[in-house]
Amino acid sequence: MSSAIKTHSRWLALGGISIASFLGCIDFTIVNTAIPAIQTELNASIDQSQWVVTMFVMALCSFMVAAGRLADLYGRRGALYTGMLVFALASLGAGLSTSIGMLIAWRFVQGLSCAVLYTTSASLVADAFAPRQRGMALG
Repeated sequence: MSSAIKTHSRWLALGGISIASFLGCIDFTIVNTAIPAIQTELNASIDQSQWVVTMFVMALCSFMVAAGRLADLYGRRGALYTGMLVFALASLGAGLSTSIGMLIAWRFVQGLSCAVLYTTSASLVADAFAPRQRGMALG
């Protein structure tokens, strides 16, 4: 009975971790549809608007290795929770931005926190599942 509970808990944890990781994915892509509205609302040029997407990707790619290392040093679960909190605050900041420069800065913070979400989610799932189930869980 206890192994069934453990198995159930693992799959439940996978669901929660997947949602956290999915939020980063959706945020990465959904902003593309908002670029015309962003340009109009913040009186931004095309060049400035491109930085809204680019800054997120640059931060995400630049900090993935460091985020994984920090999670290894200080704990993966705590890192995931911290990444989620920072991501939420950065999303709020991005939504409340009154200038294109402010939005770009918040997008950088979102990308940085998304690097934490991606790296910790994969490592937490890998730790939670036995090697024979790991591929299915990560897939």
